[in-house]
Amino acid sequence: MKVAFWVDGKPIVQGNHRISPAGYVYEPNGARLDAWRYAILLKARETGAVYYGPVAVSLSFGLPVPKRALTPTGELREDVSEHHAKKPDLDKLVRAVFDALAKSGIIEDDSKICRLITHKVNVTPDNCGVGVVIEGLDRWELKQ
Repeated sequence: MKVAFWVDGKPIVQGNHRISPAGYVYEPNGARLDAWRYAILLKARETGAVYYGPVAVSLSFGLPVPKRALTPTGELREDVSEHHAKKPDLDKLVRAVFDALAKSGIIEDDSKICRLITHKVNVTPDNCGVGVVIEGLDRWELKQ
């Protein structure tokens, strides 16, 4: 069984924790990251799927290009690459999605993800988000 969904919004990275001068541990993207993970969690729960075994996950991140890469009508210029070959780092984008998927209950734990296909593409600012496809890899998957 395979489920697929799209989450609108600018993808937020889940970076490394930082330590404040007062000694407190914090996440630099705090509230924005929480909102992003919550949006993913809601879309995942809407599918009604639950996987108990190994899964394959495919993630397609649509990241905004700068305004100079757009035509006057708001489309991508022809000379702009399809590939988003700059920050944010792909692994930090993936980390936020994996945590949201595990928290949503669609997968037991992100350690169950055995196969990953992912990429970043340039999109116009109003088309940002992430496409998620999850597929069970053996007979232990369950759809509720």
